[in-house]
Amino acid sequence: MALVDLLSLCCEGKSDLAEQKCQTEVITLENAYRIIEACDYFWPLKRTFVDYVWQTFLDSNSKTIFVEPYDGNVKLAWKVAEVILNDMINIIDSADKKADKEVYIKFPYKSATTARSESIIFATESIFPYFKYMMKRKDIQIDLDGEPIITVFAKQAVNFYYTF
Repeated sequence: MALVDLLSLCCEGKSDLAEQKCQTEVITLENAYRIIEACDYFWPLKRTFVDYVWQTFLDSNSKTIFVEPYDGNVKLAWKVAEVILNDMINIIDSADKKADKEVYIKFPYKSATTARSESIIFATESIFPYFKYMMKRKDIQIDLDGEPIITVFAKQAVNFYYTF
């Protein structure tokens, strides 16, 4: 996780070379999507890879979003959006569950925290920025695939605001 965080930080600095290397040689969007989809409720890992995707692919200085133009990459970006939107819905739905408030998690090099706190951090530090950069990119068309996702995200963002 620390290595992927470091790669995200390198791409956050808007280094075209770092973005190009990360997109094509290190972790492709397809591999990042598979990891995001597979890691369920392990928020720190999912947060690391969502941050990697938006720093490396979406928040880029280059005019084109992907080094290698491929329509599947845009579809994968929307699939990532759909996965993390479903996570946001699950976070909101579980807000009233007492069990999540009482479950403590301990990660290496961090103090203990609750499952609910990790969920809120994941939503505010990863989900919201991801959608911000998805909508900010002019070269990503909000077509039939993206419109329902954006609509549900807007509704869930309001629900999140009033729930937490």
